[in-house]
Amino acid sequence: MNNPEPSIRVKVDLTNPGQFFACCGLLELADRLWPGAEGWFEEGEFLLHVSGQSQESVNERFMEVFRKTTFKATDENDSASPIIINLAGICELRIDWWSKVVFTPSLRTWGRGTSYSLLSSLCSESVNSGDLNSGFSFAAKMTGRLSVDPRSSWTAQGAGFSPNDQSFTVATFPLVEFLAGIGLQRIRPSFLKKRWYYTTWNSPLPSQLIPAAGQMLSSAKTTFYSFELAQRGLMNRYFTYALEGK
Repeated sequence: MNNPEPSIRVKVDLTNPGQFFACCGLLELADRLWPGAEGWFEEGEFLLHVSGQSQESVNERFMEVFRKTTFKATDENDSASPIIINLAGICELRIDWWSKVVFTPSLRTWGRGTSYSLLSSLCSESVNSGDLNSGFSFAAKMTGRLSVDPRSSWTAQGAGFSPNDQSFTVATFPLVEFLAGIGLQRIRPSFLKKRWYYTTWNSPLPSQLIPAAGQMLSSAKTTFYSFELAQRGLMNRYFTYALEGK
């Protein structure tokens, strides 16, 4: 059976966990905008199929939604407060993937800033990316990020100081970071022996099924990757590049 014709193609580096989770977030939001949307990975690209929609219409709709999306912290006194995202009046999403789960360490990466300020600023800056196709390469100087895209990584030793601790700007990929912040809610990586694992798939799946891709599909249709949470500066961590293989 042939895969459907994709509406959007996005070039991705699958060893970059931020880009992988951003693809999951893209699929999650697409399903809220067009129920039944499907996505899959193929030859270095993430393919998104939305029935009856062109590349131009999908891009325009996403950018319009980003401009109208609002955020609310459930506890303004908590820097790691769960966030309610109002997706341009279409639906609300509760985001709290950084919270500690029983027997699993927290995925929280940031020291300074709050979950509210990070997600809202990343979304606002994402509009400047122009479109989804080139947006995964769009970088902007920002003082905060979720640190899920290792292209923005640095070490305090290499820099001579900690830019985050000093609130200096660092090249950040806002569209990737924002979409990954959505995707991580749908599919959190599994944890084993100090490493975090995720699975790519090459058959069209809706967002609801991607957490089970590794169990549903044969090994020929999935690939496993693992990464670490590395320390940088006094208060911050980041997702490292991943290694292929279970």
